[in-house]
Amino acid sequence: MTRHHDDPEPEETAPAGGGLYVGGSVTGGAVVTGARGRAEDRSRTEGAVAPLPPVTARPVSAPPGQAVIAGHITGGALVTGEDGVAVNASVRVDAVTVQVLDDLAGVRAALGRRPRTFEVEAVDDALARAEGEITDTGEVGPGLLRRLLALVRGGSAVVSEVARTTRAVEDLHSSLCVIEGRHGG
Repeated sequence: MTRHHDDPEPEETAPAGGGLYVGGSVTGGAVVTGARGRAEDRSRTEGAVAPLPPVTARPVSAPPGQAVIAGHITGGALVTGEDGVAVNASVRVDAVTVQVLDDLAGVRAALGRRPRTFEVEAVDDALARAEGEITDTGEVGPGLLRRLLALVRGGSAVVSEVARTTRAVEDLHSSLCVIEGRHGG
């Protein structure tokens, strides 16, 4: 750019809000490096996480105002700035929890083939609430786990009848037992 003598001086700009060096890869999440930035991760990840490549470099220091992540960013929210706000509202659902959701859908489908009685409606409503809770949180929490296990272990005559005609209840029970094992139950 050619500058003429009578051109006004360029305006001073505020320094950048910070910088970020990632030595690995960024496969998810939200990153902002501005002084007034805002980063939000509201993603939903289901199933197993793919293996990550080796980290390319491991820096030992960074210039002033810079942040260094020597590994990978796979989710979450990160802000490197004076007034930054980071919100991590992401949900990660592991493969077993995805299977529980599939199994719940299978039991509900089997219930849908039965005559609609008060009992069938009550069980279907309980399973729908369970699906909603898992979808919202990404996990089968201890309280929900106890309620579902009580239901499939004979707590409902309707579920017992469905179990005699389809594998859906047995599949759900198996998936819940895997999660129960994780909780030490």
